[in-house]
Amino acid sequence: MERTVRLFGPSLAIAVLLVFAPTVAGTRGLPLPTASAHSPILIEGDGNFTAANGVTGGSGTNATPFIMSGWSIQANSGGIGIEIRNTTAPFVIQGIDVGAATGQNGLIGILLHNVTDAGIDRVHVSNVFVALREEGSSRLIVSNSTFDVGESFNSGVAVVLFGPPNLPSQDLLIVDSTIRAGLDGINTQNVSRLTIERCAFFVPYVDAINLWTDEDVTLRANQFVVETTGVAVVDSTRVRLEDNRIGGGNHTASVGIYVEASSDVVLVRNEIQNMFRAGISFSTDSRFPGQFNPGFHAYHNTFLAGGSQIDFAPTDSIWDDGYPSGGNYWANYGGSDQCRGPAQDDCSNRDGIGDTAHVWYTQLTTVADRYPLVRPFPLPTSSPIARIAVTATVGEIDTSFVFNASMSSDLRDPVSLLQFRWDWEGDGSWDTNWSSDPVRPHVFGVSGAHGVRLQVRNTAGLMNATTVDVHVSSPSFSRILGSVWPIFPVVAGVTLLGIGLHRWSRKPPPALPQGKTEEPPPGSAP
Repeated sequence: MERTVRLFGPSLAIAVLLVFAPTVAGTRGLPLPTASAHSPILIEGDGNFTAANGVTGGSGTNATPFIMSGWSIQANSGGIGIEIRNTTAPFVIQGIDVGAATGQNGLIGILLHNVTDAGIDRVHVSNVFVALREEGSSRLIVSNSTFDVGESFNSGVAVVLFGPPNLPSQDLLIVDSTIRAGLDGINTQNVSRLTIERCAFFVPYVDAINLWTDEDVTLRANQFVVETTGVAVVDSTRVRLEDNRIGGGNHTASVGIYVEASSDVVLVRNEIQNMFRAGISFSTDSRFPGQFNPGFHAYHNTFLAGGSQIDFAPTDSIWDDGYPSGGNYWANYGGSDQCRGPAQDDCSNRDGIGDTAHVWYTQLTTVADRYPLVRPFPLPTSSPIARIAVTATVGEIDTSFVFNASMSSDLRDPVSLLQFRWDWEGDGSWDTNWSSDPVRPHVFGVSGAHGVRLQVRNTAGLMNATTVDVHVSSPSFSRILGSVWPIFPVVAGVTLLGIGLHRWSRKPPPALPQGKTEEPPPGSAP
């Protein structure tokens, strides 16, 4: 299978990032100011972190990073909204909208070149060709943000992570964010120690994630609604995919995961369904004669209905974790489970593993899952993910705001089994009872800032909450505000969307993270 290559990591990356992570996370609980218009920002070097360049607080230390907050920025046609270059002082971009004026297409929303210790939190970028471009930077955390360049074929690439020669791009974390793009969702090159976690991807035409010449990458608990390719791993090493869901794939060439010329790729507890061509596809490479893509290992994954489950396969690939751990669940496995044991020859009881291996023949070789599972591998019990969408965050005292929590999700429960309740003032007093209806309209009737809080409960009784800030004013004041900055749809909370285990939606909700997500202690009682 030929591809045109277009243009994060494991525990080590997280350990390095934690040096800066508490400071970035510590900003998330603060209320965001009402957005104000600001011209495009260019910061070259630490000395240009000034109020004139959009800095609203902080001193540039790990304890108090520079803060850029509360701006609405419109990039000129072919221009850049926020550009920061060659800095070492810690900074956080938070609660900012970046886009382009109607009829103009900005080139890049946010460009970070050779920066260290940077955070992006609750940021919305749209109507540009590239929403976020990172070049040769270290220790970058992106959280609770939306990068939306549209879903048309020529709409652009949402996120580009690039390590130029002699300028490493390393220790990067993207978490709880929404990626929407017509071309690639996230495109990487020469990146090391990268983690992408709990993100949602809506990418119809090319790759949701394209990893190229990267190393030490972890993709964890992401959800993909795609038409062509979920994840492409090309010329990369030490890549781990776990707890991801990939679905869609009506295109005749659709593939869940594509692996080419890569080594030590591990797949654990992923679900891949409805990919027209193949769940996993591999490509040969002259550098690995007779042993292409060495070190491939897949177990506890779920391969549901679609086209071919495997297209090609490395000759030394491993498709199970031994006995009694087991292999993968294959929707087209035709064997039975009557026996148990490493040889499946003790028929006094069954063990959830097929009595015969799942064998398939590819164009190059014959491979087998020695211990195929007869039911999908059970997912862990965890708190649900609360998420709010609202038609606008600015309105008048008689505006009927419509709040939608249907993008909330849970690893085990579909949205239809979740329960929701609302606190319209964020004062700790719940104004509604638990309900299975995720949509609620509300008229505040009083001007001011209102912190609307949503709590979501799953069938195990575990809960999660998130908050979105809504600004209500008198009609005359609202008209003044409306003439100063655009009003965007908004989504609060993290970004695992409400897609059930076997249910996929191709229509993404409006998304603009603007809230702060609360994570209750494990086992919180309802």
